[in-house]
Amino acid sequence: ICFNALINPEYRDYLWNKWQDVVRDRSKLREEYEITTAFGEVKWVFEQGQAVYDENGEVIALEGLIIDITDKKRKEQEVEYLNNHDFLTGLYNRKFFEQQKERMDAAAHLPLTVLLGDINGLKLVNDAFGHSTGDRLIVQAARILKSCMRRNDILARYGGDEFSIILPNTNSDTAYEISKKIRKLCEEYNKTINYESSNISISLGYATK
Repeated sequence: ICFNALINPEYRDYLWNKWQDVVRDRSKLREEYEITTAFGEVKWVFEQGQAVYDENGEVIALEGLIIDITDKKRKEQEVEYLNNHDFLTGLYNRKFFEQQKERMDAAAHLPLTVLLGDINGLKLVNDAFGHSTGDRLIVQAARILKSCMRRNDILARYGGDEFSIILPNTNSDTAYEISKKIRKLCEEYNKTINYESSNISISLGYATK
């Protein structure tokens, strides 16, 4: 099996074009990409290479070095995940939400709706029953909200008891239906629990551009 066959398909054309640039410009290749080994393992590699020319300037070989950087990339991805996600719920965090809100403020995503939600009474629950009970309430509220999201929606924990959702290509009528679904799921969840302190009530509001 040749090495090119191991390169994941989405990188092949890109790397071929980069090598053509390297040969034409007499420059060096420095790229990171994914391969799938003969054993089916997906790995990240770093490739550095250049063309070798004869006295007439014709290419006689391509030489380089390929290094397995899978562990390095996994660590980078872990750091990126922690930077963009809330540790308690696993949802996106406020920083990521603000970045995506700016990115999606474009014609391709209009109508664009932002939906906000606050957990009612969380401070009272924390004061009366402790923060561990309050955390469980936050996690369950996050699960309910996540179950109502569509593929391209972005749900974030914006603050202690606050959630923010970006709904691209969504008008106010659809946002209203999503809000109704969230409230309905909260009501259905509350019917399954025995303690009022664990009831979930979320105040919701939205605005559409």
